[in-house]
Amino acid sequence: MEMRDRLIELMKEWGRANNDSFPFESVADHLIADGIIAPPCKVGDTAWFVLEDDFPVHKWYLSPEPVTEVCSRGFFVSGYVNDENDMSNYTPWTQVGDEVFFSEEAAKAVLRERNIVLERIGRDE
Repeated sequence: MEMRDRLIELMKEWGRANNDSFPFESVADHLIADGIIAPPCKVGDTAWFVLEDDFPVHKWYLSPEPVTEVCSRGFFVSGYVNDENDMSNYTPWTQVGDEVFFSEEAAKAVLRERNIVLERIGRDE
């Protein structure tokens, strides 16, 4: 569950208990945008992507990228953007811990695990 969604859920639970009708979505966005609730990274941090490659050999690899923008629902890497609507460098918070990590050690551990699985699959075929 995304950080924003969990925050909204908690605020709505509180609101129901207090019979309150409040713009929870707007408050959640405001708290995240103003740094009251801190996202897991900041501009300048390195995001470690665990990516899959099929050529010339099927394997997993790491791609470290600098975080260039942080927003309430995710973050961007790389300063190069084709146009203002380009979302190719956007990563939602939901991918953190699965496809992207903010610790090189955690990313390398997942990389090792995924490559071991590929080796086992290759031997079984």
